[in-house]
Amino acid sequence: MALVRAKTFLKKTAFLLVMLAACMLAAFGILQMGLRTESVFMIFIVGITIMAVEVSGFMWSLVLGLMLVMGYNYFFTAPYFTLMVYDANYYVTWLVFIIVGIIVSTLASRLRREAIAVQANQKTTEWLYRASTGYLNFSDQDDICAYTRRLLEDLLGRDVRIVLGESSDDEQAAYCYNASLAVGHGEPYYTDSPRLYLPLKSKNATLGVVCIECGASALTPEERRSAEAAITLAVMALERSTLEEAARED
Repeated sequence: MALVRAKTFLKKTAFLLVMLAACMLAAFGILQMGLRTESVFMIFIVGITIMAVEVSGFMWSLVLGLMLVMGYNYFFTAPYFTLMVYDANYYVTWLVFIIVGIIVSTLASRLRREAIAVQANQKTTEWLYRASTGYLNFSDQDDICAYTRRLLEDLLGRDVRIVLGESSDDEQAAYCYNASLAVGHGEPYYTDSPRLYLPLKSKNATLGVVCIECGASALTPEERRSAEAAITLAVMALERSTLEEAARED
């Protein structure tokens, strides 16, 4: 997990430096053509927007904006190659630029998050549709549990175990079953456990427990919602199986 974070940080840092270099080169070209300073800051705003869209996190855009201001001051304003400022008007210009950059990057980051959420919801809806149609092929409870386990393992990329009824060899699973509450990793009860236990809870009873191996990483909110949706489908299929079995016995 730490290695993944380190790689992500290095990737974002590299993108930040690329955007910084590209914006400074564009600023140099604009000033060489004799265009006004406002054109340079428009290019900087574009760079900040791209940073906000491509890299999640408002702070990365803010860092880029500050680096662009300092770079512009260092290379393109007198006295050159220092961070000293002799013209007080630049302070106002830079303040306005930073405020505009913050507003633009905030809006761009929000749009990016909403777009990702819409895409994730669409994928989850499609996945749930395929999963729900698959349950129609099973009537035996063991087959339903095996199908649910495969669905969750494919969805989460984690080991999953399903126990119908009360577990006799797992204290945490037994507590989850009897209390009909989620326990384990990240939950108030047994929070240090490497596993997350979710009840197979119908309207009137708890049918069993789903055990998900979490290790050191908890489920994301999207994974948790998808897992709970799949468990709801499994409960409906188990109840249907119970009704069909009762009808055959009658």
